[in-house]
Amino acid sequence: MKKTFIFLIITAFNIGSLLANEFNWSKIVENKSGTNEFFLDTKSTRSIDGYNYQWLLINYLKDFEEVKSGVAYTTMDCKKNRMQEILWSEFSEYNGGGSILYHELIPQKDLEWQTAEPKTVMSILIKTSCDNISVSTNTDTTKKEKNKKGHKKEKSKYKEF
Repeated sequence: MKKTFIFLIITAFNIGSLLANEFNWSKIVENKSGTNEFFLDTKSTRSIDGYNYQWLLINYLKDFEEVKSGVAYTTMDCKKNRMQEILWSEFSEYNGGGSILYHELIPQKDLEWQTAEPKTVMSILIKTSCDNISVSTNTDTTKKEKNKKGHKKEKSKYKEF
């Protein structure tokens, strides 16, 4: 049973990375040197107990010959301003396109938190993710937007992620 569960998780992540160019990427920031641009898939955000789980895309604009982009499934700790990668894939084309050159599901024992320094790319990514928490998978409205509009929380028979 445990092997079947692990297989299903790995298969789901592989399918997600293969469809990376079909995500709704929003450009968040470019590094100072202009070598990398960073995107978040705003529709993939899931918030659980102060952690956001979200897809991240990096386009390597300069200094890379074979690898043109990378896609990561990340955990963002909104309270401690830190991030970790759970899954990492590298692609031969920009925006997660072309062929997969490398793919890794990070083992739990190797997961590492990276704390974001102020005014860095990572801190901007975390802030953007944490400020735009998706309410559910069926809406583009964020919790922040709903609170501004004065909406009451609707009761659902389904558990939100």
